[in-house]
Amino acid sequence: MKKFVLVLGAMAIVGCSETEEAVPEEVAGMEQMTATGAFILDYADGSRLLTYTDADGTQVYSDLSLVGTWEATETGACFNVTDTTEEDAEEVRNCTTSAGEVGEDGSYTVSYDEMPPASWRRLDRELVPGESVSMEAGVFEGTLEDGTNVLAVGDEDGDFYAGTIMGTGTWQVIDGKRCGTPDDPEMEAGCGVVGEVAEDGNSWTAIPDEGEPFTVTRIL
Repeated sequence: MKKFVLVLGAMAIVGCSETEEAVPEEVAGMEQMTATGAFILDYADGSRLLTYTDADGTQVYSDLSLVGTWEATETGACFNVTDTTEEDAEEVRNCTTSAGEVGEDGSYTVSYDEMPPASWRRLDRELVPGESVSMEAGVFEGTLEDGTNVLAVGDEDGDFYAGTIMGTGTWQVIDGKRCGTPDDPEMEAGCGVVGEVAEDGNSWTAIPDEGEPFTVTRIL
């Protein structure tokens, strides 16, 4: 059985546990409790997830299989990434060659020099139909030629993260806890609280009602 838990701006899947985790008596880290944006979740077993949550209460999460950098170019952008799922994987460079105009549904097509075209849309802001796309930092959802849906984040510092989308859902704060409800009916909702917060406020420990604590890091 799996628990679906969105805690402090990020969604976590945690295994059920028979032991209860300590929960602070007072609600801590309210800014983190209601945080939105893109986050990386690091678990005690070494696994990692990439997540995005917005102010409307929606959320999407993926594995974190590609990590690297990105840079703007005359034809759009180039990405230098490593597949973290493969041992001794080499860095691969892939550049965009063109990007189409934004359609009525907010999506647009991007062509590449090392892979087939893919359809994309921004998650962190709305694009105007007919708008020309410029490559910039943001959060994106893409559909590859084979139908795979991916979540991708490029930050202002040139760091890039991406992975295959694993699920979606909604979140809200209930009784001082951040709770997530999955769209997948086979997964259960779950809640959690904020633990220790780093000095910069962009990294903190999340304590789910069930399962092991994990680290949340804001990336955008």
